[in-house]
Amino acid sequence: PKTPKIMEKKVTKDSEYISVEVLENLPTFTGMDAKNYTLKNGETEIIPIYNAKMLSDAGKVKLVKEVKV
Repeated sequence: PKTPKIMEKKVTKDSEYISVEVLENLPTFTGMDAKNYTLKNGETEIIPIYNAKMLSDAGKVKLVKEVKV
């Protein structure tokens, strides 16, 4: 009998992360990966790229570099 195929991890915008420099304290939020993030001014954190782009557009973080996970 065929065994069910395990879902392979796809590299989509949801599974790509980026390093960001935090420009101000932010309230805890849930990222696209369902993890909670609390960002503090001056820290460098790795967060989902989707969230990073939204925070960057709002002037809350500065994008540093992309990280494939």
